[in-house]
Amino acid sequence: MNSSPFTNRFSNKLKLRKLLFPLFGVMLFFSCRKDGDVGLSLIGDDLTTHLVDTFPLQFSIQREDTLQIKNTGRHLLGVLNDPQFGRTSAQFCTQIIPSTALTPNFTNLKLDSAFLSFPYLGYFGDTTSVLQVTVKVLAKRIYSDSIYSQFSDFSTQLNRVGGATFRNIQPSVAKQYREPTGSGGDTLVTRNAMLRIPIDTGLAKILMLSNKTSSSADFLNYFNGFSVEAKLISGNGLVVYLAPALSLSGLNIYYHDGGLFKRYDFNVNSSCAWKNTFNYQFLNSEAQRAKNSGQVNQDKLFVEGMAGFKTKMTVSNLRSILTNKDIVIQKATLEFPVHPTQIKTSNQITPRIGIVAIDSNGKSNPIPDQFFDYFGGQFNSTKNVYELNLTQYFQKLVYQSNDYGFYILSSNGIQDGTRVVLNSNKSINPPKLTIIYTKIP
Repeated sequence: MNSSPFTNRFSNKLKLRKLLFPLFGVMLFFSCRKDGDVGLSLIGDDLTTHLVDTFPLQFSIQREDTLQIKNTGRHLLGVLNDPQFGRTSAQFCTQIIPSTALTPNFTNLKLDSAFLSFPYLGYFGDTTSVLQVTVKVLAKRIYSDSIYSQFSDFSTQLNRVGGATFRNIQPSVAKQYREPTGSGGDTLVTRNAMLRIPIDTGLAKILMLSNKTSSSADFLNYFNGFSVEAKLISGNGLVVYLAPALSLSGLNIYYHDGGLFKRYDFNVNSSCAWKNTFNYQFLNSEAQRAKNSGQVNQDKLFVEGMAGFKTKMTVSNLRSILTNKDIVIQKATLEFPVHPTQIKTSNQITPRIGIVAIDSNGKSNPIPDQFFDYFGGQFNSTKNVYELNLTQYFQKLVYQSNDYGFYILSSNGIQDGTRVVLNSNKSINPPKLTIIYTKIP
């Protein structure tokens, strides 16, 4: 049977598509290793390459949805008072467990001091701010395998059991701490800086003498744990990042017994539960006004950590390209310039933004590119922009009938206090979506 001209043309086109799509995979592989125009040199001259960077982008400001929070890699503690984003406070609660079984047969027990201690991991804000920290006992037990939200309210007993006012916090400066020696004396030990919150020695003594230290499970049923909150006394605000479960994280009790100086620890480890929660007072902040207005009517977009504000983006005229199934997306990038009013220092701007796709129910879904090194999202201090590579995702959209836009958010929002203001589509230097594609003849 002889082939018709149409059959031959269709067969050739099918062969070409079979050739190009594996080639597209090769191009993505190389894009993981090297920035630049992905794969342009790999495609023959007989195919036409197109570049489009004039897509109209629409934006609106939204609050982050209720997020599921389990044990995280950081405690956040402090208050930020920001006219652009509003007032946000971060607090946490944590369980503790005995480090070793403690036999309460002391000769002459005398407690010297007790501290709820957590090594610093970093901070965001003004370190000259003054924070008043308060510690209370949780009224109910929390669980490591339970899921809570950033809005969860952990009730506490009425009376405070510890606290202090902290000034001129220096999270990166090592300090000397008085520690016991093996012979019962004391010595000064230099360690990385820690937040050490004084705890009532009466409570510390009760925990030591509880007869519950031989079993972590028994102790967790006996003592619910601590809630730690902060109040901003002066300054622009500060949030510190603390290590939840390092070797010195927990309750450190210093005491004398029979004239010997000793320390006993209640630790925090993977058997314990700990949670971050946040309180928001948006007042008349710029971000709240932008959210209330619906569509962005000024030159600013808002992205905030601590599960605060995020930006929704939709793309007009996208389907004018993607309805054509006979294309290969060689590269798709989003570029977000930082608003000129921002402080562009490593500690005062979000180090990395993220992006998720929105489904038909308005929920967030991961983008396949985010699992590869080429994805990007880091702040480029030379160009003052964030750039995201979404090549795989836009190739996927070629075969989807609908897309519902994106959320632009802080990449580590629950564990990060940073925020950034970006240029909007009403700015002189607006965000830009660039798609480079090849049309299969």
